[in-house]
Amino acid sequence: MIEAAQFVEAAQERGFDWYAGVPCSYLTPFINYVLQNELLRYVSACIGGERG
Repeated sequence: MIEAAQFVEAAQERGFDWYAGVPCSYLTPFINYVLQNELLRYVSACIGGERG
């Protein structure tokens, strides 16, 4: 499996700098990596069962 850092850094080299998604335990390393980088942005979406 690819590490979060490998994926994000490869995406960043291609111009990706913001991400959006539903929080998921499988994506925790990826989300945390993005959140810790000041050059990147992550927008969290609601989980399907939640109401705003």
